[in-house]
Amino acid sequence: MSIEILSNVIGLIIGGGITWYCSYRYYKRAGDELRHEAKELKRLADLTLHALENAELVKLKRNDKGVIEGLLISLSGPISAKSSLSGTATVKKNEKT
Repeated sequence: MSIEILSNVIGLIIGGGITWYCSYRYYKRAGDELRHEAKELKRLADLTLHALENAELVKLKRNDKGVIEGLLISLSGPISAKSSLSGTATVKKNEKT
């Protein structure tokens, strides 16, 4: 019976090792693909922002190193105002004796 238990323990260790190795390889590859995809998306987002800046639709806010930190969007439009003012004047005579 001791040999059966030892055989089961060895099988469990080998099976666990194979499972761990396969999982590690799968998640490592998935992580590498995710990093690559994120890098490509960042490149495309920067390209889009530069195109918008060149079309003078937005201005980009950059830090000292030139890295884009945000957008400066300028809005303009007409404004008009109308005013009306009226008043009543009262003249008082200064009486000094």
